[in-house]
Amino acid sequence: MPAYTLRQFLRSTEGDGSVTDETRDIEAASDGEAIQIAQAVVAEPHQDLVGIELTDIDERLVWSLRRGETISPRPQDV
Repeated sequence: MPAYTLRQFLRSTEGDGSVTDETRDIEAASDGEAIQIAQAVVAEPHQDLVGIELTDIDERLVWSLRRGETISPRPQDV
């Protein structure tokens, strides 16, 4: 099963406005399954969540979301 990395950007609880990040590995059969897992994490109540990124084993950005954006299945092509 392919490995993905989920990186959450969280506002610090120290009150200084800084942002920290937490990472965790995800095992999923496909990009779509990994995106569903990431979207479920976003759906959990997080007062301090600033953004989230999902990358594959090659560090390719699979999906991301920042505060104020709406959920979309894939990152926008630039």
